[in-house]
Amino acid sequence: MKKQLIMLSTILLCVATQAGIIVSDLSYTSDSLTFTMTGDLSGYEEPGGGKDELSISYTGDLGLSTNNTSVGNSWTETPFSIGIASDGLTGSWPNNSLDPYTWCRFNSDLSNETTASGISVTVTFDQGVLNTEATTGEFVFYWGLPSTGTELTHTVIPEPATFGLIAIFGGGIFAVRRIFII
Repeated sequence: MKKQLIMLSTILLCVATQAGIIVSDLSYTSDSLTFTMTGDLSGYEEPGGGKDELSISYTGDLGLSTNNTSVGNSWTETPFSIGIASDGLTGSWPNNSLDPYTWCRFNSDLSNETTASGISVTVTFDQGVLNTEATTGEFVFYWGLPSTGTELTHTVIPEPATFGLIAIFGGGIFAVRRIFII
C-alpha cells in the first residue's frame, strides 16, 4: 500500500507543470493593440540580452509595411509588477530581417520571479501600423528582443478537476487490486 501511495504521489508531481504567461482578450485596430497578460516568467529561459524589454512581433500580413522606419508608441499600463521606464518604438529597422514589432523597456530587468498583473494594457501607436484586413499572421510576445529573446508561449496548467480525476483513477486501481488480489 505504501508503495502505491508513493507511485501516485510521483505521478501527481510529474503532472504539475510550470507556470507561464497567458495572453488573453487580444484585440487591435490600425493604431492600437489591447491585451491582458497574466501569470509569471518562471517557466521561461532568461534571454541573453534585453532582459528589461517586452516585445510584440506582428507576423504574416498583420504589420503594415514600414520600410525600415519606426513610430512611437505609448502603453497605458504595465503588464508586469515592474514599472515601464520607456514606451519604446514600433516598426522595423535597417539590416533587420525580423517582422515589424513593438517594444517597451522596464525600470529593471525582468526575472523568473516577475509576475504579470492581469490588467488590460493598450499600446497606442503614433500612426497606423497594423493591418485590420490581415488574413494571415499572429502576434508573438517575447521577453527581450525578437532576435535574441525568449518567446512567451503559455503553458496549460491542469485544473484541480484534472488532479481529482487522476486521484480517482489511482483509487480505482487500488480497489481493483483489492478485489482481485487477496
